[in-house]
Amino acid sequence: MAVAADSVYASLQRIQHDDAPQSGVESVTFHRVKADAAANGGRSVTVRPLWAEYQVMGHGKHRVTDLDQREPGAQPMLDALASGFRTTVSAKDEASVLEPVNTRLWEQALTEMPDATQWQLSGEHVLAMLPQHVPEQWQVGQTHRRTAQSHAHGTVAVEQKVVSLTPTVAVLEFTVSGKALKGTGRQAVRRSDGMPVETRTTLHRDAARGFPATTETSHVADLAYEPFLEPVTAEQYRQQVASVTDELARPPYSAPSGRPEDYSASKEVEGQLDAWMVSADALPAFEKSLRFALLPDRDSARTQLAIGAEARLGPPSPVSSVLEPTLTVRPRSVTLLGRDGKPLPELEAVRILSSMQMEGRHKVAETSPSFPFRLPLNTTEQQRQALDRIRMTVDVEVHHWVGTEVIKPGEASKVNPAVRVSMPAPHRITLQNERVQPAAPDGIWTSVVPLDAEGKEIPTRHLGVGPFQKKVGDSELPLVWEFRTQPYWNEIAAERPVAALQLRHYGWETLRREWEFRRVGKDGKLLE
Repeated sequence: MAVAADSVYASLQRIQHDDAPQSGVESVTFHRVKADAAANGGRSVTVRPLWAEYQVMGHGKHRVTDLDQREPGAQPMLDALASGFRTTVSAKDEASVLEPVNTRLWEQALTEMPDATQWQLSGEHVLAMLPQHVPEQWQVGQTHRRTAQSHAHGTVAVEQKVVSLTPTVAVLEFTVSGKALKGTGRQAVRRSDGMPVETRTTLHRDAARGFPATTETSHVADLAYEPFLEPVTAEQYRQQVASVTDELARPPYSAPSGRPEDYSASKEVEGQLDAWMVSADALPAFEKSLRFALLPDRDSARTQLAIGAEARLGPPSPVSSVLEPTLTVRPRSVTLLGRDGKPLPELEAVRILSSMQMEGRHKVAETSPSFPFRLPLNTTEQQRQALDRIRMTVDVEVHHWVGTEVIKPGEASKVNPAVRVSMPAPHRITLQNERVQPAAPDGIWTSVVPLDAEGKEIPTRHLGVGPFQKKVGDSELPLVWEFRTQPYWNEIAAERPVAALQLRHYGWETLRREWEFRRVGKDGKLLE
């Protein structure tokens, strides 16, 4: 059994007061979780907070990085958070109390800054990130009990059951119980080492010590799997599925509407890339314009790191003020360099995002959850100012035109075997492109234009069906991981019956690139 593991988890959480559903707190957090072998078959787990953002509904956002490092207790607290919290998970899946790795610094921080308790982690906060016992043989229907210790809820027990298996992952349903705490959830774990892949949890906390009763909905996932995080409830999932089902049951999808204004001609130009696609020819100029800056922040007495690009990836779309060429980027490594061109000592950039989207004149700051990497929470301003360049190894997706193909209804594509085109009615087309897997080196993306008996294009109406807008599996609220093989799905309604289908094929491939962001913005600007 594999024992050591090092992962980065993202968590989206929404806490609502039971007696006032419109009030509450939403948060986004990133944690680095390292699991190592411990005595007697157990595992030592260190959880290091990397970034956290909270927002009380109706108010502004608050981040741990907003703290003024000049304030008493701020630097000791950031040092303690950067060291992390540690627990030991026994071979019986009993997790000990989660304690600060550096207790001296944490005690100093609490003495000088009592509010630091809001950043302290407890057992129920990290259950979705802890490894669990790996049985000799995984079986559907298998049950198991594990526990963690909570400062507020005592021993928190998780009763779980295996509901499905793949060769690499087990999907579990579970209940949670503790003092004044109960809940349910669904989790995917790796069969090899018991590390969580993704977890959805709904927790109900009773009113206690002057605090109201609350319902907490959370979605936690290992970012290596490129998850789409959304802390929806089962009811919201049902509503989204019902909304799409209802729309498809009405004209122009159920039958032609007879209203020309319901349809439009294709905005794609045959022989050219679609508006959102990026060609390899656009990369050199874009890469030469990569920049980073340290932007001043009056409140925290520290600068904020921002990265961007001054060049565009192609001309803006002639048909949309919003849509323009967008590059899918998968960062593989990040190195921080000083003025001598060497890596800065004792300053590690932790890669957060496995994939990101970049448009022309792109800009993103570390105040955003979409920033691709994180500096340690206790990074000083002196360390920041020593940064001269950022080197990033990335994989990028670029496109090229392949050609067209005309098929009759019911025929399959000879150019792209992975695309599925069906016609549930003479005026309806269902187009399904194979979902791009992170490790795939290349592939083909296909769109469709319906033609009449004379070979002329028929105006259409499109409905893109997203991951949480369709029913998948038997769960009331499936995991994103359970959508991993679902194709990209587009429903198309034609103004009149379809005689033939023109398929337009676009090839894509993954290129490995070495990027270097040069420092600019001494005046507090990144892009002119």
